[in-house]
Amino acid sequence: MQEYDEEFAIGSNVVVAKGRMDHQRYAIKKCDSLFKHSREMNLKLAYTIQEARIFLHVKHPNLVRVFDFFTDGPCFCVVLEYCSLGTLRHQVDHAMKHQLQLSEPTLWRWMTEILLGVSFLHKMRIVHRDLKPENVFLAGSQLPGTIKVGDLGSARIMKGGETALKTNFVGTEGYAAPEIHQSQPYDERVDLWSLGIVCIELACLKRPSERSLSSSGFLEKTFSPYPRGAG
Repeated sequence: MQEYDEEFAIGSNVVVAKGRMDHQRYAIKKCDSLFKHSREMNLKLAYTIQEARIFLHVKHPNLVRVFDFFTDGPCFCVVLEYCSLGTLRHQVDHAMKHQLQLSEPTLWRWMTEILLGVSFLHKMRIVHRDLKPENVFLAGSQLPGTIKVGDLGSARIMKGGETALKTNFVGTEGYAAPEIHQSQPYDERVDLWSLGIVCIELACLKRPSERSLSSSGFLEKTFSPYPRGAG
């Protein structure tokens, strides 16, 4: 197994490290909870292990790659593809700070690549359930880069003949679909709702409020029954 030399931290639980064998940079996500037994730590560890297991078997140009996972003392570590251009959240925040607007070609390119990655997940019957700018990364040496959808800690694989999921709230307020908020049965289409919110935020540099979505009829259309495959 390749060993790594840590270079610098990006966030509270991710470090950038260089492989000693191939001299490539990787992002290593650490979950320091193997010997802690609080509910929060157990959930964090479960999400990290789930992400590693799913990504190891899912390879697509627009999904973050997982190369390895291992334990290091009390830490469970996942070796991920390093996305040097950060996340879409960084791009939105930078544009807002400098009063810029994302160009239309860049917006369409990013959304197309996100959809390609998410579509691949759906073909594998994987529902992401937490799509937001913080979980969409950019790889490459310069913008616009290449989209890499990541963070599958909240993802769920639909099993066998399963046609709908139902869980307690999962995801992020402001991006989660109404079905999830209302604890109603849902399927992979909840990811499309989240992507719609992401698209609006990239275009307007502002996430739409629940009131604006309701007044536009989006919520009513979401709750209206319609057959799978309908437009």
